[in-house]
Amino acid sequence: MLISKALAFMKRNNINYFYLSFLLPEKAYTQKDVENILNLIERNIFQLKEVEALK
Repeated sequence: MLISKALAFMKRNNINYFYLSFLLPEKAYTQKDVENILNLIERNIFQLKEVEALK
């Protein structure tokens, strides 16, 4: 579900990235959601990218 949600978000907004906050609104996620995200990161399906701090 998270993968399809991410793909739909990127397609709808014509971008090739997303922030987790786009997929999981504040305080609307479960421990299972977090475990799934970490699993997807470990499997390199979701890839982390460093961003510059906002100035």
